[in-house]
Amino acid sequence: MRRLSLIIVSLFLFAGCTLFSPDATQDEQALQDNATLHDISEKKEDSETLVLTDQYQVDSKQLLTEQNQIREDFFLTAESLENTEVRARYKVYMKSEDPKDPTTEAMYWQDIGILVQSQDDEALRNAFLEYQQKERERNKLDGEYFREIMTLARETEEEELLRFFAAHSNEGVRSDAAKNIYLPKDLQKVLVEDKSWIVRQYLGANRGIEDEIAQILAQDPDEKIRWVIALNPMVSPDILRELAKDNQLEVQQKLARNKNLPSDIALRMAEESTPFVVVALIKANKESIDNATLAALQAREEEEIKEALMEMGLHDIMPEGVPEPETPQE
Repeated sequence: MRRLSLIIVSLFLFAGCTLFSPDATQDEQALQDNATLHDISEKKEDSETLVLTDQYQVDSKQLLTEQNQIREDFFLTAESLENTEVRARYKVYMKSEDPKDPTTEAMYWQDIGILVQSQDDEALRNAFLEYQQKERERNKLDGEYFREIMTLARETEEEELLRFFAAHSNEGVRSDAAKNIYLPKDLQKVLVEDKSWIVRQYLGANRGIEDEIAQILAQDPDEKIRWVIALNPMVSPDILRELAKDNQLEVQQKLARNKNLPSDIALRMAEESTPFVVVALIKANKESIDNATLAALQAREEEEIKEALMEMGLHDIMPEGVPEPETPQE
C-alpha cells in the first residue's frame, strides 16, 4: 500500500513528524499529480509506475475515508465531554477564519494534544491516541510512496517524466529531478532559477550539468551553491579558474578537492592559499599533484601543511627536475 500527500510528506521527511492531515485542496492536488503521472506512464507503457499510481488511487481514498471517520469520532467525543475547556477550544478552532489551513490545524492539534494529556478522561485520551495512530500509519505510507517517486525522478531517462518532476510543487521531487544526469538543458535552465537553494545545489552537483548552467551557478549569491560547482569534476576548467578567484574560503577548499583541478590552479594554491585550503589539496589530489606543485608544497613552512604531506607520504619525495640539496663537506 502506498499513499501520496505531498505537503504531509515534505513535513514528515524534513521536520520529523506532524499531527495534522492535508486539507481538501492539497488532497485534490495530490490526486491530480498522481493522475498526470499515471497518464504519462500509461503512454510510455511503464508498468511499474502504473502499478504504483493505481495503488495510490485505491489507498488514498481508503485512508482519507478512515482518517475523516476517526476525526469525526474524536470531535464527537470532545463535544460530549463535560470538560468545558476542551469543548471551548474546539469551538474556537472550528470558528477560526480557515480551520482547514494547515498552520491553523497544526496549532490546534498540538494544543489539543497537550491539553488531552493533562485531562483525567480516559475516553478522550483513547480517542486522541487512535487519531495519532492513524496519522502515523498515514505518514508511513506517504513516506514509502514518496520515496519511490523521488527515486523515479532521480533515475528515469524519460524526458516527459522529467518535465513532470522538474515542475512539481514539492521541493524534494524537484531536487531529485535536479540530480538526474539525463536532465535536458532546457530543464536545467528551469531549475537553475528555482527559488529553493536545495534544488539549485543538487543541480550544481549533477555530473551531466551543462557549462552554461554551471557558469550561472558559479555566480550564485549563495555560497553553498558555489561549493558544489567547485567540487563537480565535470565542470569546465575555465569555470574552475573563475571560482579560484572566489573570496570565500569554503569555496576555495571545495575547489582544492576537485579531482579534475587544473594544474595551474593547484600550483597557485600550493604557493599562496591558506593551510585550510592547501591541506584539502594535498589530501584530495595526492595522485595528481605534479612536480612543480609538490615542490611548492614542500617549501611551505606551516605545520598543518607539513603534517598533511607526511600523512600522505609526500614529505620526503624529491620532485623530478628539482636538484637534490648539496651534502655539506666534511
